[in-house]
Amino acid sequence: MESSDGWLSGWRNSSPPCIQDFQIGPFRTRARNLTPDAETGIGCYTDRQIFNALRFGLRPAETPDVEITSDVPGEGNFPSEAAYMAPPTPWTAWRHMSDDDLRAIIAYVRHGLRPQRRARQ
Repeated sequence: MESSDGWLSGWRNSSPPCIQDFQIGPFRTRARNLTPDAETGIGCYTDRQIFNALRFGLRPAETPDVEITSDVPGEGNFPSEAAYMAPPTPWTAWRHMSDDDLRAIIAYVRHGLRPQRRARQ
C-alpha cells in the first residue's frame, strides 16, 4: 500500500478516517505514524534511534542517540531501565537482520515516503 492510503501514518481510510487500532491478545495499541513527518511521525528521531528501535525494540523517544553494543541492560550503552515498544511491534523479527538491511529500512521510511501529519491522540 502507498503511504497515501494512510497505513504507514497510522490512519485507516474509512468514513470517517480513524487511527488504526490493533487488538492482539490482551494488548490494545494504536499504530504509530511511520512517515518522516517531524511533528507526528518518526522525523524527529535520529537514524541511530530508529536503528536501536528495530534492533533492540527500544522506544526511540526514550532512548539516547548512541550506538548500543550489548543487549544486556546497563551494559554497552543499553539503558539500564529500558523502555520497550508495544508488544505487538514485531521488532523480534527484525533484530537479527543485517545492519545494512536495517539501514535500508530506515532510508526507505526517511526518503521513500511523503511525510503525513496526523492529529495526536
